[in-house]
Amino acid sequence: MRPLTALAMGAPIEALNIRELGRKQPFDKSASKSFERFAGAMDEVIGADTPVALDLRESVPDSFTEVMRTGTTPYASNGRLLDPSGQNVGYRLNMNPNADEAYFAHELGHIVSDQTQAGNIVRSLRDNPKLTKALTAALLTTPFAAAALQPGDDDVESSVALALMASAPKLVDEAAATKHGLDIMNRAGSRASLGQRGKLAGGYLSYVMAPILAGTFGNAIGNMVDQNAVTNSSDYQYTG
Repeated sequence: MRPLTALAMGAPIEALNIRELGRKQPFDKSASKSFERFAGAMDEVIGADTPVALDLRESVPDSFTEVMRTGTTPYASNGRLLDPSGQNVGYRLNMNPNADEAYFAHELGHIVSDQTQAGNIVRSLRDNPKLTKALTAALLTTPFAAAALQPGDDDVESSVALALMASAPKLVDEAAATKHGLDIMNRAGSRASLGQRGKLAGGYLSYVMAPILAGTFGNAIGNMVDQNAVTNSSDYQYTG
């Protein structure tokens, strides 16, 4: 899929996610109806001797515009709970209880992933503030540099690929969360419908859009610099 095609597809899907997380009224597939079942299924998937400590905080926005203004964190997110020594003792999970249960399963999927060796490493990389700053800097500068240094303008895919690499911890973590979230739904006897799978795919695409945007615009600016350098080089080459 070409970068601009992905961007064209991503915008309406992101709007759907904001609409879903901004639900003010419950419906037959609301997360609130699955809190206990899905949490129990999560413990089964993990296979722990004791249930995972979960601090569930419910939040309902006043409107869709509130979700657009504040972001989705209060309505679908999770984080580690650490004791004074830095040990993980549980998780805080923010959720709009009216949103689709698939989003709740996805957030629980993050917790399942964190229990695996590979998932724990990826989550730790993603949560590392210094690494996050470094990767953000790479996300913003690498596509520009690649386009500026590579002759010609047919290099947008290379720039986007480099931007995606800079976002690897986040993208891997989100993909694993969706995989485990679908497993949780199966264990709970609520196999995800095609529509619910589409919502989760759209949520993942929203994370992919950022590096695609960075890669595309960085490439465009880099090619402007590249073109200017070629023009200046030609001017000097034929003087005298």
